[in-house]
Amino acid sequence: MDKNIKNPDLNLNKLWGENLQGQQERTHYNDVNPIIRKYLQTNMCRGTLLDLGCGYGQMSNIFNKIGFSVTAIDGDYKRIVEAKLKYSNIDFKCHKIESTLPFEDNSFDVLFSRSVFQYIEHESILKECKRVLKKDGSII
Repeated sequence: MDKNIKNPDLNLNKLWGENLQGQQERTHYNDVNPIIRKYLQTNMCRGTLLDLGCGYGQMSNIFNKIGFSVTAIDGDYKRIVEAKLKYSNIDFKCHKIESTLPFEDNSFDVLFSRSVFQYIEHESILKECKRVLKKDGSII
């Protein structure tokens, strides 16, 4: 049991399975999921987190449940609407992930993105990620 998790009765493996149902057959996640889980098990899970390209919000929900204050963005309006309905305690925003991010400098302790960078122009958005990430922040 990780002492950094908001709810001490929460089992990360159980939470992971419950929130990512149906994604196990998406084999392109198989290599990255253990890395994300290891990060969550070995780092302080608190502070502000930006989920860049949140989709339907499953990962945003996991991060919120283990202690992060989550802001999540996606360019697909329908996905954001569905995520807001399912996870009303998370700050979801519809925003195209192109050249700018709608946040102040040094806003986030952690920036998370999964399965997004293959669809966007890297150079400008990486500059934006660096801008909104706090000095000692992490990128997952």
